[in-house]
Amino acid sequence: MALGYGLDTAFSTARAPWSGIGTKLEGAVTAEEAIVAAGLDWTVAKKNMYLKTPNQGFQGIKGRQALVRTDTWDVLGVFSPRYSPLQNIRAFDGISGVMEDYGAVFHSAGSINGGRRVFIYAELPDTLMVGNDELAKGILLTNSHDGSAAVAMQLMATRKICFNTMNGKFQNGGFRVVHTGNLDVRMRTARDFLGIESRYFQAIEDGAADMHAGELSSPGEFLRKLFGIELDAQEVSTRIQNNMDTVQDLYYHGIGNRGLTRWDMYNAVTEYVDHHRGPATGDELVRVDRRLNSAWFGAGAAMKGKAWELLTASPSLSILNSI
Repeated sequence: MALGYGLDTAFSTARAPWSGIGTKLEGAVTAEEAIVAAGLDWTVAKKNMYLKTPNQGFQGIKGRQALVRTDTWDVLGVFSPRYSPLQNIRAFDGISGVMEDYGAVFHSAGSINGGRRVFIYAELPDTLMVGNDELAKGILLTNSHDGSAAVAMQLMATRKICFNTMNGKFQNGGFRVVHTGNLDVRMRTARDFLGIESRYFQAIEDGAADMHAGELSSPGEFLRKLFGIELDAQEVSTRIQNNMDTVQDLYYHGIGNRGLTRWDMYNAVTEYVDHHRGPATGDELVRVDRRLNSAWFGAGAAMKGKAWELLTASPSLSILNSI
């Protein structure tokens, strides 16, 4: 069925954006069970670094150490001796304590970019409703082994019909721990972070309900603002125009969308970021890996936040920022 804008088939994205690089953890009850099921039962270790000299000797490099995966010996990053890695099992233990407090269960986990980023997603028992849309409530814990980010825990809503993710935090909330000192001790303060749980999901529900109740008068104007195109610009690059066309198609034809409301458009943006954004060619797992990295930590997360601010009546909430 031709849908216009050069597309030949309907979109179909009814699976999690981390499918292929993450593992569903059905039945996993303990941190030990979950970490094995997710293939994350490996450790990292700091190793001294040496420079090969012209006379075939070796000279130690002061002030720098390599962090390696002990199962593959891949070097994940280079750090000062003060850097304190958080082992995967400690991350699982850290979120386990929070899960016990809130009745959450392990949902899925995995790694990005060869283990440089690790994520654990736990789902809370109750859900949100926006019209006929059901949104799962979850907790996302992320950790990096390459120095790109601190240990972070945040709340996340997921649209069940298509697994679009709304990942974010209040600007003055959130839980984040840098990789120095005793991480195990400071991870215990993660429970305090979820004190904002009810406020966060209430803000999500209020904003989504506002979008669901409001028609979008000018999809084209919204898309130009979203992609940073001046409203009176005469020319748009082919790449950006194609991306705008994709989002507009998802507004009308994305899973669960009718092309009527601001909620339809917001879901078009999240579906685009989570499932379609980025190169269409190349190794599928590499593309999924890069797309998820962007959707949760980079430009894709920023695009979701910008869409939320443009489409809601209360942009000051600013709850959908990148991690």
